[in-house]
Amino acid sequence: MNKKILIRKFAAVILLLFFSCSIIFHTIIISGAVPFSIVWGGRLETWEQMILFESISILLNSLFLIVIALDSNYIKLPLPRRVVRIAIWIMIAVFSLNTLGNLLSLNSNETLVFTPVTLVIALCCLVLVLIPFKEEV
Repeated sequence: MNKKILIRKFAAVILLLFFSCSIIFHTIIISGAVPFSIVWGGRLETWEQMILFESISILLNSLFLIVIALDSNYIKLPLPRRVVRIAIWIMIAVFSLNTLGNLLSLNSNETLVFTPVTLVIALCCLVLVLIPFKEEV
């Protein structure tokens, strides 16, 4: 198998794993098993804020998971590949900005743990747009 195809597949699997774990993590936050002070830069003040922000996070992570699954052909929908690629470019921007936000977090654990995670996600997304899917060649 071509080295570029392996790199692309590895990036996609890493992304699918990260987004799946993120959905589980945010669900655990909502359950109250983990304090919500460790997310959102330590800026959430109330239970209601946490529910809103964590719900949005679960929704977005689910959307990101679907985009990567579409790009990797794990899910097949009648959606132009161009739309999926644009979505991945948007994800690159979002996770690059998120990396900067994590660097400015009030919670040092969030900075130490999630800065590298969001950076890896942004870089894996970049791999997906720079190495074309075999059907695009």
